[in-house]
Amino acid sequence: MHDPKWLMANYRDLNGTIKTDKQANDIFMKACEELGIACRKGWVPPLGGATDTAAFTQGGFRSGGVTGLNHKLENYYHTRRDTYDNLSHQGIGDCYAASMKVLEMFENGILYEEEK
Repeated sequence: MHDPKWLMANYRDLNGTIKTDKQANDIFMKACEELGIACRKGWVPPLGGATDTAAFTQGGFRSGGVTGLNHKLENYYHTRRDTYDNLSHQGIGDCYAASMKVLEMFENGILYEEEK
């Protein structure tokens, strides 16, 4: 969560080769919308690497992923400059708030479309 303006629900991961769970990402997007948090649809592009979402998806779990950085590969990306002080308090707070909203939505009966 480097920059809140780059909060993205990643619909593809592992250099764009793995399709993540659309409905999981859609629910995160809906939570952001309800909270007024800017979030865009995105993907982890070629040379962008991967997140844990790719491994969970490959393992058969329904997984949606979130990142908060510009994937044009800044000089801090996976280098010794990739330190805790590159994190954004607002970005972490926004992601946490949206994640808690997703849990609230599940608790209140918002399910995946096919399970309704």
